[in-house]
Amino acid sequence: MNKILLTLLVFITTLLSCNDVQKSTDILTETNTNMELKDLIGNTYEFKYLKSSYNIRIQSDSTIYWKLVGGNMEDGSEGSNKYIHSQINDNILFISWIEDSGLELYNVLNFEDHTLTTHGNMNGQMFVNQGTFRPVE
Repeated sequence: MNKILLTLLVFITTLLSCNDVQKSTDILTETNTNMELKDLIGNTYEFKYLKSSYNIRIQSDSTIYWKLVGGNMEDGSEGSNKYIHSQINDNILFISWIEDSGLELYNVLNFEDHTLTTHGNMNGQMFVNQGTFRPVE
């Protein structure tokens, strides 16, 4: 009798655990944005940092347009450049380009929480700039 009760208890516990795993998977799926670069082409995003902000338009699968919309920067106020990108996962995109001034920018965009991390290099002077981004209508 004890073996039957023990077997039944193990079976019920296993079933309940499987249900919890399914619930966890459902939660992950609900928050997953499944962003792809092709969905971003033609859209404009505001990259907002502490001292500046830019509108960034992904014009094609190889060209980006950027324009300074807040703050004051020495290296120009707008431009169009070739870029490269890598899809890190469903929610994170790595995108980089070199501006005509020689400024190299390497951006990690998290589409789940809209955080932005930019690493830059200008004539050997490197920096990190944390910010946020949002779509612009």
